[in-house]
Amino acid sequence: VISYHLKPKNNMSEEVAPGRSPDAKGFVPLRAIARFIRKMCTRPTTRRATSEPDVDLESFLEHINDRADLPRPCFTYAVVLLKHLAERYAGKITPNNIIRVTFASIIVAAGMLQDITYNLDAWADIGNNYYSKTQLCTLQTQFLQSLGYEVHVMIDEYARMNNDILVYNDEIESVETN
Repeated sequence: VISYHLKPKNNMSEEVAPGRSPDAKGFVPLRAIARFIRKMCTRPTTRRATSEPDVDLESFLEHINDRADLPRPCFTYAVVLLKHLAERYAGKITPNNIIRVTFASIIVAAGMLQDITYNLDAWADIGNNYYSKTQLCTLQTQFLQSLGYEVHVMIDEYARMNNDILVYNDEIESVETN
């Protein structure tokens, strides 16, 4: 079993606003992050893309979290990048590509927030080899090009996203319990 441990590069925190529902460690729950990302999908799927793993987004995020041991701010940072992508290109995030686009955003976010980053072989391993090193290289390059290489996130934007994820999750949970 390969264990990966990275050190955070900056001081972004996951402080949760009072009245919100963080997980046991005080972080935005991965379930909430998965729900928020799914909300960004723009159209229904007609069939599964063959290059997409047969796994739901929440399970994939949990798998990445367990294998990569990333600080949770990487996931929120990745959601901000996905939001930027969705704003630039309506229809870019779909149920047919949500796993690979999310994975690309996590790879880029980790690179922005970590002093030591994984190489693409390690990311392929972390991602359960759903994608090869070559596929990940192409995916990461396309993701960065789609964002115009604008991947810096301001702390206030990060904090707003953190809150938006929690608010959306609370709304979904209140609907589910009623």
